[in-house]
Amino acid sequence: MKKVLKRIGSIAIDVLIIIVFIVSSLVVVASITANRTGGQPSVMGYVFSSVQTDSMQGTINKGDFVVGKLIDDNTEIKVGDIISFYDYYEGKQIVVTHTVVEILDPDTDDPGYITKGDNEERTDEVVKTRKTVQSVYKFRIPFLGGFIDFLKTPLGFILCLVLPLLGFIAWQAYKLVSLYLKSKKLELEEEAEKISKTKSELSEEEKNAIIAEYLAKQAQAEQEQGAKPAEQKTQASKADASRSNTAQKSQGAQPKKQNNASGNKRKGKR
Repeated sequence: MKKVLKRIGSIAIDVLIIIVFIVSSLVVVASITANRTGGQPSVMGYVFSSVQTDSMQGTINKGDFVVGKLIDDNTEIKVGDIISFYDYYEGKQIVVTHTVVEILDPDTDDPGYITKGDNEERTDEVVKTRKTVQSVYKFRIPFLGGFIDFLKTPLGFILCLVLPLLGFIAWQAYKLVSLYLKSKKLELEEEAEKISKTKSELSEEEKNAIIAEYLAKQAQAEQEQGAKPAEQKTQASKADASRSNTAQKSQGAQPKKQNNASGNKRKGKR
């Protein structure tokens, strides 16, 4: 059971890290293309944005992640469609997502679109044209927009892209080391099993021969160890005998010198 849970946990961690890495990578790639869509990232004809206001509250909430399809010449826009269009706020170009409530001159090549936020009482002042419409709303993912906004910050980039990547590398390295150690353990177990089988397959004569050889080597080693003290004793005895002879010779030479000295004294008296 423990092995199954461990396996499931390992797979779950791998999947989670891969999902975070893929989402983060898509956001980074999409952000690179943002300049072509008025500051909003896009991938394969779809544009992404995070809702910053409550103007569409109830239909699209603040903090939602919105996905829209970029319009082309074949795109048809109807009353009730939610569209994203370019507008200006404090001198900067922004993208606003509102609902089409009326179409002016629908049969012409350049109809006008009157839009309104679902949470607002008034319609937007400026009539939109196809040139100012960016995309048509497709679906939303609640709360993901706030995460995307955080991901665009330096701290979010580090926490959500760099750290998961490092974590994935560290996790894979850990798995490789564990796999290597496990393989080594299996090799040692197989080697031990082979040795055990080899011993069990030996005949009684072979076992007795191995034991006899081992005992003979032990006895030889003990003899060599016992011979060393005896040899040391012999050398010590020889050294003692040599010192004794030297002492006796020196003692025998001293009386002779004394006799010679007394003889010389007597001659001097005469």
